[in-house]
Amino acid sequence: MKKIISILVTCGLAGALSLNAAEESNSLYVGAGLNVEAVPDAYDSSGIGMNLKAGAHIDQVLPKLGVEAEYTRSISEPKNPASKKVEVQTVAAYLTYDICFKNSPMFVRPRLGVMLPNVGDKINSRDFGLSSGADVGVAISRNVSAYFGYTNMGETVNNYTLGVEVYF
Repeated sequence: MKKIISILVTCGLAGALSLNAAEESNSLYVGAGLNVEAVPDAYDSSGIGMNLKAGAHIDQVLPKLGVEAEYTRSISEPKNPASKKVEVQTVAAYLTYDICFKNSPMFVRPRLGVMLPNVGDKINSRDFGLSSGADVGVAISRNVSAYFGYTNMGETVNNYTLGVEVYF
């Protein structure tokens, strides 16, 4: 029950912050991507996962600032050094900052936030942790961009993501 409440609070905060951004065009976005999940210092350490995210630019607070909610889940789990599978299923909320390059369709979006790891576990002792990363993207059109992302998910897993975002 604690995890469900924590997840709802995390997503609610990101959603509440994004409501004010809806007035601007292209301020809301959704995205999806495939991840390579890497467990540091392990030989058989790669898995495949997927992520879904939604975000909003909140330029009223600070130009180029944004919020993002993200869900990540393993499709095929990586293994830790003890050869045990590591199932990745997380919910996270981030503050983002878009760095745009003049006369270029490219952008960099660093992010820092909180993550609820192992959402699917039956262990209730999991707490929020810090998560950070960055996306490097290119606008394909006015409403679509492709990105490559890196996310550090604590000490256990690093995600390398290739995905697409659609802006509204």
